[in-house]
Amino acid sequence: MRLLELRISNKLSQKELGKALDLTQQRISLLEQGKSYPNSIEITKYATYFDVSADYVLEISPRKNPFAEMEGLVRGNREILLLKYYSKLNENMKKYILEMTQKAQKYQGNDETDTLS
Repeated sequence: MRLLELRISNKLSQKELGKALDLTQQRISLLEQGKSYPNSIEITKYATYFDVSADYVLEISPRKNPFAEMEGLVRGNREILLLKYYSKLNENMKKYILEMTQKAQKYQGNDETDTLS
């Protein structure tokens, strides 16, 4: 878990972080040493306080906030509806939709084609 890393990178003492998260310094120490595991409420507190995802706290994801890069892309109900429909497609249809979308971008003069990593 990235508990120690998050605290150190934000230049906080265990006592300061404990006060901010409503946890004792002893609890912070146990969590950082791996002698105890955080419960879901504590994980949520860490994620919220440091503005990162719970997956990042738990080292499931290397991205601090995977949704930050989408900021500004989803502007309204149309985009949300598109994502909803897209998520229900099988992999072949998703590939087809992606190819058609890239062709449409080129057709309207936008040659910037993003690639998925």
